[in-house]
Amino acid sequence: MNKVTFRREGILTILCVVFLFSLGVHIVTRDNGTNVGSIYYGAVPGFNLQHADETPFTLLDLRGETWVINYVKNIQSSQSSIMADQINKFAQDWGINHEIKFLTITHETNIAAIQSFIENNRPSEKRWEIITGNANKITELVQNGFHIPIKKDSEPNRYILVDNNGQIRGYYTASDQSELSRLSIDVNGLMRIS
Repeated sequence: MNKVTFRREGILTILCVVFLFSLGVHIVTRDNGTNVGSIYYGAVPGFNLQHADETPFTLLDLRGETWVINYVKNIQSSQSSIMADQINKFAQDWGINHEIKFLTITHETNIAAIQSFIENNRPSEKRWEIITGNANKITELVQNGFHIPIKKDSEPNRYILVDNNGQIRGYYTASDQSELSRLSIDVNGLMRIS
């Protein structure tokens, strides 16, 4: 066997392996319409925040559940109301999937404002948590943990998909219908592989 034949067979073998791998990836993602199972943006770091009633909420509370998370600075903003409507729609659409939970993180420290928001917006079931806490801890978590920049004059307008192991699996713009559709597809795909 000469060197030219050996190289040609080696290249053909590599091309066959790449082709078969690509075909396998296509088959897997074609079946569930998403590639969320292969995407990791990092792990959610440890944190210690609280509900409006001051009961603690930590990273351990995220474990074992799939979460759709959003951040709002002001719980009474118009963006908060829009996202609340979207979360309630998700809860209805994904109603049979009780493993999906929702988490809103807010800088709002006015407990009465948070309680009012909860009474006016949250569905009766306990799948939606709203947490607050020390402003520096929230900023650290949102910016460095979830990698969402906080700007003074605007709300981030993003959802974050976190799996049952605390791994960030996706980011979605709340004002983009195609992104919301992708979120639904990714949630369903993630539930199939979890």
